[in-house]
Amino acid sequence: MNEKKTGENYLEGSILKTMLSTGIAMIPATLAMSLFHIVDTYFVGKLGLEALAAMGFCFPIVNFISCIYHSISTAVMTLLSHALGRKDEEDAARVVLHGIIFMLIIAVVLGIAGALLCRPLFGLWVETPEVLDYVVQFMIIWFLGNFSISLCMCGHKLVLSLGYAKAAANWMLLGLVLNAILEPIFIFGLGIIPPLEMYGAAIATVIAQSVTPIGCLYIINKRLNLWSKRTNIGLHWHENVTRITKYSIPVLLGMIIMPVAGFIMTSMAQHFGDNVVAAMSCISRIETLAFVVPMSIGMALVPMFAQNYGAKQFERIDKIRKMAQSFALVFLLIVAVLYTIFAQNLIGIFTDDPEVLSIGAFGLIVICWGYAAQEVHRFGTFLYNGCNRPGPSAFFNIIKIFVFMVPLCALCLVFDDVNWIFYGRLIGEILAAIMLVYFSRRLVKRLIAGTEK
Repeated sequence: MNEKKTGENYLEGSILKTMLSTGIAMIPATLAMSLFHIVDTYFVGKLGLEALAAMGFCFPIVNFISCIYHSISTAVMTLLSHALGRKDEEDAARVVLHGIIFMLIIAVVLGIAGALLCRPLFGLWVETPEVLDYVVQFMIIWFLGNFSISLCMCGHKLVLSLGYAKAAANWMLLGLVLNAILEPIFIFGLGIIPPLEMYGAAIATVIAQSVTPIGCLYIINKRLNLWSKRTNIGLHWHENVTRITKYSIPVLLGMIIMPVAGFIMTSMAQHFGDNVVAAMSCISRIETLAFVVPMSIGMALVPMFAQNYGAKQFERIDKIRKMAQSFALVFLLIVAVLYTIFAQNLIGIFTDDPEVLSIGAFGLIVICWGYAAQEVHRFGTFLYNGCNRPGPSAFFNIIKIFVFMVPLCALCLVFDDVNWIFYGRLIGEILAAIMLVYFSRRLVKRLIAGTEK
């Protein structure tokens, strides 16, 4: 457990070294999270165009539910980091224990409700019967096993916040390897296992994502001793659940509009046919790879901001902000150049349909030039979340989606030109990033000056 020194360096030592060492350690975990969906899409794509389009419909809802778990996990992680910054180990242990129990209760409720309402819910959105059948097959299993996804997200974030970046990454990577092994077996069958197609894709995902929580919860318990007498599961339960809820609601509002935006974009794309939906599904999988490195850096940002906020080290927060946003800008502009050159080849990984390939390649070329702005904006929201301001963070996300991106993308319907889905997103990302850079700089200046608490 010597790796705890990484967590201690959130508060002291070289910022660049801490960011890079944590980021490098987290690359396998970020890659694993990105590749989970890519592996699903790759093998499901072998079932045909209808199955590939179905994944395009599944992804916004999966992302929507994941946002709920991300928001609770972020709340627990941030409150844990504040407690660690204050050197309050007892509060840290109780917050974590209560947060995990609270997460499981919500997962069970959502799982039952989702499984029961799956077909009528998607029936309002999906018009093609064959595509709807594939969607329902995948989502029923996913809903029933979503508790594993919730624990995977929460455990991973808490272990990272405690400073065990390598351990968190290794357990995520193990889940990815298992997913890649199980996907073809359950989808196409092997030995005594019959071909389960979309059912199989979901079963493999649920099983694979059950591995990470086992290792993460072991590390968390060993570090914080969650079940000790000092923690007392009943002590401050209502207070901590209230704290978690108050923090997670604005985080959820800020995050939930992302899958809502995905839902709206997919609905716009559906106006132009299933080929466009399939192309956007391919793009969404490919673009996750672009963010592997910056997201690996970003994973440490909230606990870094939060622990330094708890310790009242505001000048250090400003240095972290500048370094993180500068890195995102440079790195993702380089990625944009590469994606522009190899767009056709990247989309071709998932489909050989000429129309899907053409639409997907063009869309990827346009969208990739907004990746840098997207991550600069995201790092700005991490600053607000870490500094105990989830409300403004949510507000900036709402402005980004409903003031910038959706109105601009909706021009595709006005001009009857699908390309505006891609142009609108690019312009919206750039405008949102400019906004966040300005306000994040102003926040840190006020913290340093003592005009904000």
